[in-house]
Parts: sequence; structure tokens; C-alpha cells
Amino acid sequence: VHQVAELWMRLIEHEVRQASGLLASDDIGGATAILSRVPGAVPSEHSSGDDPRRGRITKTGNSHLRRLLTESAWAYQHQARMYPALRKRQKDLDPEINAIAWRGQVRLSGRFRRLIGRNKPSQKVVTKVARELLGFIWEIAVHIEQQAEPHSPEKLAA
Repeated sequence: VHQVAELWMRLIEHEVRQASGLLASDDIGGATAILSRVPGAVPSEHSSGDDPRRGRITKTGNSHLRRLLTESAWAYQHQARMYPALRKRQKDLDPEINAIAWRGQVRLSGRFRRLIGRNKPSQKVVTKVARELLGFIWEIAVHIEQQAEPHSPEKLAA
């Protein structure tokens, strides 16, 4: 995915595995909550009864991951394109991973432009796009994990 280094992918591996476990037990809400909470990119809430009031993001999670996702989200202000350097980086990757990344690039750049077009503040747009970017990172990580499972030592020993 656009400008997300392998090192950062490894840093969120633990949270992705935890969320994947919840997803396997059909707890989609719990899995989504874990992934949104990891970077602290969920809005604070001051609700009373039926009147929900949401505030700024909580910033209680991993500040480094939040910063990386936010900086990466700025790249989606540009139109989705397959640049030669990107094509070169992706040539040895699994085609399914390339398809997920391309789908993410198209969706996130479109979302960025749509929200800006509705005169939303740019920092709020970036935060929303960053939160959604984490979902695509998760999808790629789950795909990689599923590819690795049949060859894992635990499975072979059983």
C-alpha cells in the first residue's frame, strides 16, 4: 500500500493477529474496534441518552503508528495511478496483494477527493482516510497470514 514500510507492517502484526482471532470467532465489531483503537484514531464520545456527541480522536494508542498512517494518508490526495516505480516494486508480489493494494489506492484517493469536495477540513479527511488505510493493511496482512498457515511448523508437526 502507498508509502507503508515493511517495518511498520511488522509493528502492527500483533494487533492484526489479535483482531484476526476475533474475526475468526465472528466478532467483527471487536476486531474493528481493536484495529481502530491501535493508532488511537477513534473519536472520543460524550454521550447522554440518545444524543451521541463525538469529539476529537482519542490519541490513546500507538502515536508512531498514528503518525505513519496520517502521513501515508496525505498521499491519497493524488489520483490513483500505477507509476513505473510502483509497478517495479510490485512485480514480484502475489497478484492478490497487488489487487488489494490497487483497490485500496482507488478507494482512498476517491474518498479523499470526495470529502475535500464536500469542504471537510483537510485534517479530518486525512484522519478518516488513515483509519480506512489501516483496514487495507489488515486485509493484506490477513491474506499473507492465510498463505503462510499451510506451511507453518505447528501445522506440520500435528
